[in-house]
Amino acid sequence: MTKREIKGYIYAGIASLALANSFIFSKLSFSEVNFYQFGFFWFLVGTLWNFIYVLSLRYNKKFSFRASIKKINTELLSVSVLEAAATGLFYYAILVMENPGVVSFIGNIGPVFVVIFGVIFLKESFNKIQFLGIILAIGEASMLFWLHFYSRWLLLLPEKKEKQLTRQCWR
Repeated sequence: MTKREIKGYIYAGIASLALANSFIFSKLSFSEVNFYQFGFFWFLVGTLWNFIYVLSLRYNKKFSFRASIKKINTELLSVSVLEAAATGLFYYAILVMENPGVVSFIGNIGPVFVVIFGVIFLKESFNKIQFLGIILAIGEASMLFWLHFYSRWLLLLPEKKEKQLTRQCWR
C-alpha cells in the first residue's frame, strides 16, 4: 500500500467519524433551534468552507474563477440542486424520526443506488467477485431494513390486540 492510499484511508476514517457525529449532534441541536435555523447555518458553514477552499486553490494558482463560471452547465446545476435537496431531506428525516441511527442506516443504502444507477445510466460492468459483493450488500441492506420494520410491527401487534380485547369487553 502506498503512502497516498494510507492517507486516503485515514481521511475516509475521519470523514466517517465526522459524519457519525453529524447525525448525533444535529439531533441534539434540533432541541435548541428549529429546522430552518439549522438548515441556514448548515448551508452557511458549507458555503464558507467551500469559499475558503476555492481561495486556497486560487492562491496556489490551481483555480481560475472565470474559467469555472464558463464551465457551469445544466448538469452541474442539477447535481447541486439534487445534493442540496438530499442534504435538507436527510436532516429533516433526523428531525422527524426519534432514532437518528435509523436515518443513518437508510442513508447508508445510498451506495446500493449508486451501483444500480451506474449500471443503468453509465453502463458499468462488474466481475463475478464484485457482482457477488453487490448482491450481498443489497441483500443485507434489504434484510436489515425489513427486519427493523417487521420487528416493530410484531412488537406493536400484542398492544393492538390488547386494545381490541379491552374495547370488546367494555361494549
